[in-house]
Amino acid sequence: MKKKSKCMYVLMFIIFIFQCSYNIYQHNKISGYKRQLKIIVINNLQQFASMDVSKDNEIIYAEQYASIVAAQEAYALLGDGKGIPSEEYDSTLAKSFIQIKRIMLNDKEKFKKIFGGMDASNLIFKISDDFEDKDSIIKLNKLLSD
Repeated sequence: MKKKSKCMYVLMFIIFIFQCSYNIYQHNKISGYKRQLKIIVINNLQQFASMDVSKDNEIIYAEQYASIVAAQEAYALLGDGKGIPSEEYDSTLAKSFIQIKRIMLNDKEKFKKIFGGMDASNLIFKISDDFEDKDSIIKLNKLLSD
């Protein structure tokens, strides 16, 4: 009887160690994915901000749109499915992405006016360094809504 009891304890200990190891492995894997998503957002925001909008080139315009869409999708995945409280929506990057896409689709001249200068591009570079930079996000949203 004591042998069976001892075997059960050893088996439970092995299962416990295996489960802990697997949890650590999964946590590290998820952290790696989040790092990759953050890099995707940063790279696409910087690529978007660095393109010249003064030229009337449809290919550059399409590349900018693709960059902002890719950044938005990666940013949405980084959010872990958490919603945004309505009182904080005006100071979120999610609103900025939506406004940029809306302007790009509906008003090309307004887009050129906003991103033709350095203000909006500099704000996007600041935001790419810190996604939680509320001041820069609010300033960008004001530029986009005017």
